[in-house]
Amino acid sequence: MNKNKWLSKLYYDLGKQKTNEMKVQNSFINNEGDKIFYKREYALDVIGTNKKYSHRTLLKNEIVLDLDPEPDMKKTLKEVIEDIKNKLKYTNFRYVIYFTGSRGYHIHIYDNYMFKLNLSDRIKYRHQVCSNLSKFYDKMICAENHMIAMEFTEHWKTGKIKDIINQRGVV
Repeated sequence: MNKNKWLSKLYYDLGKQKTNEMKVQNSFINNEGDKIFYKREYALDVIGTNKKYSHRTLLKNEIVLDLDPEPDMKKTLKEVIEDIKNKLKYTNFRYVIYFTGSRGYHIHIYDNYMFKLNLSDRIKYRHQVCSNLSKFYDKMICAENHMIAMEFTEHWKTGKIKDIINQRGVV
C-alpha cells in the first residue's frame, strides 16, 4: 500500500478524524552519519502532498507494541509474535503486525473504546493491553506524542520497508 493512502486511511477511517493532534516527521541519517530530524507537522497538512515523512504519532484509539530482540527472552522474537497472535484471537481487536525494517516488529491495535477515555486513561489502558499481551514491549510507545516508524515507508536507518506480515480487520 502507498504510505500517503495509508496516512489518509489512518486519519479518516481508523482514527475517525478524532486525532487532529496526529503529527508526522521526516528523519534520516545523512552521508556523514548524523541523525537528521525535521520539524513535526500535522498529518492533516501533509495528506495529499508530496512531503516526505518517515514517522508519525499514535492515533487516540491506537496501541502499539514495539518488540525488539531482548537478551532475557527465552523464546525467539517470532515465537513471541506467535504467542501474541494467539492471545489476540480471543479479543475483538483489529490489528496489523509489521516487520519494522530494522530489528523487530510493531503490532498496531485499534480499539474505538479508547475514544471515550481521557489522555491519562488512554495511556494506562495501553499499558494494560500491552502487558497482558507481552512483557517485552517498549513502554515509551504508550504516549500518543511518541513517534513511531511510518507504515509502508523505508526505515530511517536501514532503508528497508516497514511492511505487513499479518492483520485482522484493518487493511
